[in-house]
Amino acid sequence: MTMLLIRLLMLTLLFGTPVYWLGRILWQGLRTGKIRHTDSRRYCSRQQHPLGYWALVLLFATLCWLCLYGYWLLISRIVGL
Repeated sequence: MTMLLIRLLMLTLLFGTPVYWLGRILWQGLRTGKIRHTDSRRYCSRQQHPLGYWALVLLFATLCWLCLYGYWLLISRIVGL
């Protein structure tokens, strides 16, 4: 039981951190119309570069979804669903 809890905690940290980071970038980007990329000083604006903006939104949303899907697969394998 202890090993199961340690595994769940490790998986939550491993997959939860990127989901939180990507989700926060997506939320701020969709709310303000500017999404961060490559570092915290560069932004892509929806009005100046709409194609690049939506490409970054799609990329970050896909990465976030893949992290959540991988988390679900590993949790279901550990728990035995």
